[in-house]
Amino acid sequence: MSERGAAAPPTVPRPIALPRLFELIEDEETLGFLREHPFLLPLLAELRREVDAHFDPWTPVLLDLRTDPEEGDTALFARIRSGFDLDESLRRWRRLVDDWWLDALPRSDTLMHLDVYSR
Repeated sequence: MSERGAAAPPTVPRPIALPRLFELIEDEETLGFLREHPFLLPLLAELRREVDAHFDPWTPVLLDLRTDPEEGDTALFARIRSGFDLDESLRRWRRLVDDWWLDALPRSDTLMHLDVYSR
């Protein structure tokens, strides 16, 4: 909490710090995409906090770029690698979506998507 009683805003990760907070697929491409779309960085900071709260602290999250072969649009996928069984992973993912992602989604401008998979 800040001095005024409001929750402090999440720390926004700089692109260079992302490999410490997330697992990056195609590091340079992912970092380049985030440099082109810096408004996604606050969402990633929030995502890290929300995943830690809804799953376990430091649950791995892979960041992966995907391009739609028909449309040619590229988006960032944040893939939560849950240590729980599939049913529990989906339950926690649905709660994260309901508690946070549905409100945050418009700020992604459809350039970021979430999914979960069980190890």
